Amino acid sequence: MKTVTQASKQISLLPSMFRLGTKLAMKAVNLGHSDLTLPFSAPKTPFNASPQRNRALSLGDFSIKQIKHLRAITGASMNDVLYTVSDIALNRYLNDRLCHYVNH
Repeated sequence: MKTVTQASKQISLLPSMFRLGTKLAMKAVNLGHSDLTLPFSAPKTPFNASPQRNRALSLGDFSIKQIKHLRAITGASMNDVLYTVSDIALNRYLNDRLCHYVNH
């Protein structure tokens, strides 16, 4: 069991080692201070961090009839309707979080 734990710890280091290797390679070819964005170098956010136990999940319940009605009146596909609903929900979540940070 100890070997498995040690192996999983080493495997979890691979992404950061890859980032470091990429940065060193870019520096070696004089691209270390360029405006290029390195792959996998985005800042940590709740959307790209590893899942934790305190991560929340929210579900919505829509009838297929409602989605088809929206599709019919907008001329959009069902995928477009579902993506739009998801986008609205994500925007509301982010706006709520922004207001929380601004007020504190």
